[in-house]
Amino acid sequence: MLSPLAAFQKAVDHQPHKPYLRQPINGVYYEYSWAQVAQIARNMAFGLKELGVEPGDKVAIWSKNCAQWIMADLAIMMAGAVSVPLYPGQSKASAQYVLEHSEAKIVFVGKFDDEQSVVESIPEDLTTIAFPYYSGASQYHWDQLAVKAAPDSFSVHSPSLQDIMTLVYTSGTTGQPKGAVHTHGSFAFTANNIVEQLSVNSQDHSLSFLPLAHVAERMIVEAVSYTHL
Repeated sequence: MLSPLAAFQKAVDHQPHKPYLRQPINGVYYEYSWAQVAQIARNMAFGLKELGVEPGDKVAIWSKNCAQWIMADLAIMMAGAVSVPLYPGQSKASAQYVLEHSEAKIVFVGKFDDEQSVVESIPEDLTTIAFPYYSGASQYHWDQLAVKAAPDSFSVHSPSLQDIMTLVYTSGTTGQPKGAVHTHGSFAFTANNIVEQLSVNSQDHSLSFLPLAHVAERMIVEAVSYTHL
């Protein structure tokens, strides 16, 4: 069984120029091929390493669904870090708790209905990387790091199936949110079973609707997308 990152790379090698992600912006679709997504994610992974991210460090993603969300998740895996997704409508108190409890070093921030509330929720000592849709203040911008080509000497991390891939926090309805630990193996196992049970193939398309911070949406839309080969 391949790790999610290894399955993604297999898909890239198999169909590098085929469209992978389609992002609507103001009624116009922008397409990213598998090879483009791989290159952008690798550039971003190198950017994370340059910002001091080490294997096992936590990196949060806080945004509505977008192509960059999935690219950021891949970049975090390539850097050997652990992703911490937050819901775009998460309350200030809940978001602050998750960011602090997870010991996140960096947070990707994207599009929100109330950007000011997001700005006020992020601890001052936490480094932010803004997706193209975020207009608030941040230390770094996605386009600044995504276009800076990673050198040939940069090696993408190869996680084992036992390595922790992500911390998915509960909604906190019974108290403070609790982080569920998921390994690369647990994601790979579930994705492979979804592909088998639903007979997913390379001709199928997925429309991302639920928040990608939700483990089911992330599994069905992201993980399954590069596990079907």
